[in-house]
Amino acid sequence: MTNSVPESVWYNFAADDIASASAIREFEAWKAAILQGDRLRALGQFVAQEMGGGRTATYVENKSGSYNIVFRFRLDDGKELALRLPTPRRMVPALVVERLENEVSWMQYFEEHAIAKVPHVHSWSVSAANAIGHPFILMDFVGGEPLYDCILSWFRAEDRSQRTPLMTTLYRDLAALYVLSDTPGAATDGWPTGPLDSVSPYKDFVDLLHHTQQDGLRTINIPGRVDDLIYEMQQGDAIDMERAMKTARGRVLARHSMQDAASLAFFEEEDDADQDGRPFRIFNPDMSVRNILVDPKTGHIAALIDFEYTNAMPAALAHSPPLFILPHVLTSYLIEGKFDEFLQNYKIFFPFFANILEEVEKNTALSTTSVVPLSAKMQTSFKDMSWLVRFAYSHVDMADMIYWEQRDLFPLVNEDGLEAETRAYQEHTKRQIASFRKDTE
Repeated sequence: MTNSVPESVWYNFAADDIASASAIREFEAWKAAILQGDRLRALGQFVAQEMGGGRTATYVENKSGSYNIVFRFRLDDGKELALRLPTPRRMVPALVVERLENEVSWMQYFEEHAIAKVPHVHSWSVSAANAIGHPFILMDFVGGEPLYDCILSWFRAEDRSQRTPLMTTLYRDLAALYVLSDTPGAATDGWPTGPLDSVSPYKDFVDLLHHTQQDGLRTINIPGRVDDLIYEMQQGDAIDMERAMKTARGRVLARHSMQDAASLAFFEEEDDADQDGRPFRIFNPDMSVRNILVDPKTGHIAALIDFEYTNAMPAALAHSPPLFILPHVLTSYLIEGKFDEFLQNYKIFFPFFANILEEVEKNTALSTTSVVPLSAKMQTSFKDMSWLVRFAYSHVDMADMIYWEQRDLFPLVNEDGLEAETRAYQEHTKRQIASFRKDTE
């Protein structure tokens, strides 16, 4: 890397590849086995049995995600279904259960309250004690293209006359979803009733995640370079330990700054600050251009998918402007040190969406003048960049990078007062790197 590389890029990191490589090999072997003819027929028989009616199910295709593989089947009456299986060894078993239960619960909640179109769930199990020996979700297959692909195709089309109408339709659907979820008196008010029942424990939880990530990942401070969005770590004697120590120091500063009261104030809003950050709102940090299916011919949203990370979160997180209104993924730009380029593109798209959101608010019977409109909250967040701070809190793996990308958004910390902790963390980093080298060389 040259000196022209932004400081923030040094806070990329790669996973501990020993565990990752083993998990990937096991998954590939499992996938190869399950795609054999006999196994696919068994899956088809299971789908037909679950649906009943004496029908048969024919395998169509499969698609793999980060944590799941989806098999598409077609019944003999033409109905199409998706059998979704969590991939083995990609996460600890307890989290597989929690994520699957969470996803089903939220899909059913969205369907019950008509919040947005989601695939209907026919059956599911967190246990392997079933005919296919694996946890699963069996749901309707929903056609449509990922939002990312739709927007790209609309902008690349020779006939540009339909671009604005299609984008307007898409944005109106997105705005309606936001308004319905955020309207006072909606079913989200008063959430949650579980362990994180206010903003305070949520803040503590984020700090715990941040601390655990910095302390637990052996490779987190190993320098490297980004190549096609892949972070390639330095190896062996080529590891720049001086740079590793600077990175370790930078992470300590970032974490303490994010826990400063001035940073945590981004969770509070004028109309709910006296309630310790209540009410909560539906929020999915994984909502993205890949998880929104769109009819490319009409621009209407066909369905939302991938609800594993959805939960009731502090309302301020849901009041940041959506980042999936343009065909650019923020994390990709951060990884490459090109945040300014993302921001310039976003400044073109967001005002268009904000105007449509205002129109939807005015035409929604549930709207009220007793609180600050959602559109106003989003525009304030957009102008003062608080949305980026909130993004860091909901994407802890990007937090240090965001801190060093836009340090002026965060409060200053007393570096001298952190010297002892910094030195201790640097020594910890040396031990972590030595341990990793011992296991990989």
